[in-house]
Amino acid sequence: MIAESQGAPFLLNFDERAIAGLLREARMSGKEDFINKDNVWNYASVGCLENTMVGNDRSGTVDINVNLYKALELTLGRGYDLITYKDSLWGKPYPRKRHSFDTGDPGKFKTFEEFYNAFEKQVEFIIENIARLYDKSNIVRAKYHPTPYLSCLVKGCIDKALDINQGGAELRYVTVEGVTFATTVDSLLAIKYLVFDKKICTMDELITALKNNWEGCEKLRQIVKNKAPKYGRNDDEADLLAQKFMKCWTDEVWKHKTSITDAQLRPGMLSWNYWISDGYILPASPDGRLNGEFLSNAICPVNGADTKGPTANINSVGIAIGGKSENGIILTMSIIFRTEQAIRLHCLLQW
Repeated sequence: MIAESQGAPFLLNFDERAIAGLLREARMSGKEDFINKDNVWNYASVGCLENTMVGNDRSGTVDINVNLYKALELTLGRGYDLITYKDSLWGKPYPRKRHSFDTGDPGKFKTFEEFYNAFEKQVEFIIENIARLYDKSNIVRAKYHPTPYLSCLVKGCIDKALDINQGGAELRYVTVEGVTFATTVDSLLAIKYLVFDKKICTMDELITALKNNWEGCEKLRQIVKNKAPKYGRNDDEADLLAQKFMKCWTDEVWKHKTSITDAQLRPGMLSWNYWISDGYILPASPDGRLNGEFLSNAICPVNGADTKGPTANINSVGIAIGGKSENGIILTMSIIFRTEQAIRLHCLLQW
């Protein structure tokens, strides 16, 4: 029934990982008095898979959605957008804009490690900037958006005489949901493969191809699509880079708190529909994606990249996670039992 209805209803069966994530979350935020082995079993899921304690938790999920690929674009663009773009709803054109600082001319980096270090600085900048922006909205919400009924039901609020939006709850988290993870990983792998390992093209040539949406560079694009390593195939090089990147952005998230409510920022990976809508405004990416095409969803590999089967896919995800992203992660896999190959796989799984 689930296969025929595309996942509805869906089954929740992730106690082991959810509990481990909550306990790590408690250690990271100094909240072990409120989340520990004696009570963590009483957690619940918010919406899809986001973990929360019951009755004393602000339960903040999908508070911030950060487009991780933008950090790579800003590395290639020296702090600028690579292209102008049009608003997907109104069609309003936006000129190229400077969003960040210059991390150096990417064409002059001698090694992939130099390029990656510059990229990490852009990741840190984006997360720091978006945390600061959220803090401003949090201050406004605390002042103008009281929720008295909800606050009466959440432990801590009455004792402190504070609304839940003013920091009254015993547990206060703000979730930063990472979007475009695999698109970013595969793009980093493509840059390493094309520019530094195989020297098939220069960095400047690759950037020009991206600005032109790969026009006139189809041969190069097909090399990327068919030859460069990809996350989701149980490939050590790809999966270890994915793990390194996961550590980079999640560690940065844990450095930040809100100023007025003392809420701890924490990482999660629930992309909602942003992996679709953001694709319309982002330029072509080094992994061979064209401007306007979908980006990657949550922790999932790029659509069509997981060509080695479900086991390889799961192995890659397990390595990439590395115990991070405590507020939950979505891995969506569709196994369609309607082709001859799928029927054989079904028989194998049953055996």
